[in-house]
Amino acid sequence: MATPPVALPTLDIPSLRARLERSFRVYDVQSDEHVVAFYVDAPRATLETEFEAIKKELREQGLVPLLKYQGGEHAIYILRSPHRVKRGYKLNVILFLATLATTTLAGAVEAFSYYHHDYDVSAVTQTQYLGAMFTWESIGLGFLTFALPLMLILGIHEMGHYVMTRRRGMEASLPYFIPVPPFLGLNIGTFGAFISMREPMPNRKALFDIGAAGPIAGFIVAVPVLIIGLFMMALHPVLLASDAKGTISIGTPLLYDLLAYPFHMPSNVLTHPTAFAGWVGLFVTAINMLPAGQLDGGHIASAMFGERAKYASYAAVVGLLGMGIAPMLGYPGYDGWLFFALLIGLLGVRHPPTLNGVSTLDTKRQVVGWATFLIGALCFTLIPVIAG
Repeated sequence: MATPPVALPTLDIPSLRARLERSFRVYDVQSDEHVVAFYVDAPRATLETEFEAIKKELREQGLVPLLKYQGGEHAIYILRSPHRVKRGYKLNVILFLATLATTTLAGAVEAFSYYHHDYDVSAVTQTQYLGAMFTWESIGLGFLTFALPLMLILGIHEMGHYVMTRRRGMEASLPYFIPVPPFLGLNIGTFGAFISMREPMPNRKALFDIGAAGPIAGFIVAVPVLIIGLFMMALHPVLLASDAKGTISIGTPLLYDLLAYPFHMPSNVLTHPTAFAGWVGLFVTAINMLPAGQLDGGHIASAMFGERAKYASYAAVVGLLGMGIAPMLGYPGYDGWLFFALLIGLLGVRHPPTLNGVSTLDTKRQVVGWATFLIGALCFTLIPVIAG
């Protein structure tokens, strides 16, 4: 059965002009069938407040206004809001359960490797080894010591975005988790999670608040998870042989080293699954805080620096490419950075503008912004994965 076409909102120029002239003096109008541009005299003192009121009114009519300052003129562009089909939560739940399963299996591998590190692999077949690894004991330990803390970090990160989006009166999806089968690359069982924004960012303050809420919330959870994992490592340290082969080591960022220092553990200690979950949380924070494209750091940089943020984005991508190519040339680096450079390129290196292109940030947000970039730097490591 065919669905009836959706009625598009009309661009009633006289009515729109009358509404704008309640706030600003309109001195020119240009239009086509898709957009109307009103050129206005806009006092700085009331510009943001009046534009927010206009935006709310037009939103109810299915219209979207964009405020820009170009060539010494303020222009308000009004266009039809795209029709969006409301979706349920079925896919979110399916992906969450699938990711919970894959991270639990990944955790079972980590737990078995840690608590049964002396298991003689050479004395059994591969089937017997897998059977010993995926017992209910290992699966339970994998869930408690790895999957649960990791999903908590990722979930709180995305809910930070979601809650702030809703507080801003905007629509967004619940988190979509990305499951990954264990044994694929670094064994963590997921590529993370994301939320889908259902409408454009209204201004730079909202862009900043929503962009910063996720990494700050996730970081606040990741740090205690890491400390708990380090404590458990100190209680039951497992030392690796100096000639151990086939192992994958993690490169630790400065913050990890600072938190581990009071525990005075040797350099060849095996990482506890919970400490590994905390390390993943720091790694996710570092990646997200890169000031590039659609990453959280890209949102924050765009809110702080406006159009100039594109230079930080280009620099971040060039830096990732350099660090990814470095090992091929015999220098320290990690070829996995090439994947992240490609991902940023596919999603867009430049950040899309907000509806209010002339809004600014207050001093408090500027300070918080620089603090989040400092957190990202403390969580960053040049070589996150080291093959043994």
